[in-house]
Amino acid sequence: MSHATEINHQLDLLRSSGCSAISPGVMHVAMHYGDVESHVVAVEQLACQVLHFTHLSVRAATWNKDQLKNIGEELTSRLTYLLEPIHPQELDSQAMVLQMRSVPPKAGQDDRRSYYELTARRDRGISLLRYEKQVGQMRQAIPMSLTREVIARLADDFDAAANV
Repeated sequence: MSHATEINHQLDLLRSSGCSAISPGVMHVAMHYGDVESHVVAVEQLACQVLHFTHLSVRAATWNKDQLKNIGEELTSRLTYLLEPIHPQELDSQAMVLQMRSVPPKAGQDDRRSYYELTARRDRGISLLRYEKQVGQMRQAIPMSLTREVIARLADDFDAAANV
């Protein structure tokens, strides 16, 4: 079964189980170089609401600074289909963490900004979340609206980038 087919199957199971913000479901799919895991709060025929999207790479434990930099370059070139482009922001060579964000963030109502934040960590793999920040308040993780096609592409792109 292809990864896209397995992802759709998992999402259909979550849809039939009635996953929600109160009771999120977990999508878990084995890839070539690790596993994709995501907490899903809503599933429709074409799209989903996802709290986070993570690739748990089998190779993450050995990533070094150069490999994290390569992951950032790879994902910058691949993730052109999200709402905003994502670019590297910071590479912490002590903690072995690469942080990437939407550039520029999406401006919303009431001085709200929303953006993607992607981290590649040597000990954890690659994770994508979406945050919203209102002036004077702490940022808050919000669900990402992703089509099923985008979820499958993210899985393939994260898997390819993890194999640096």
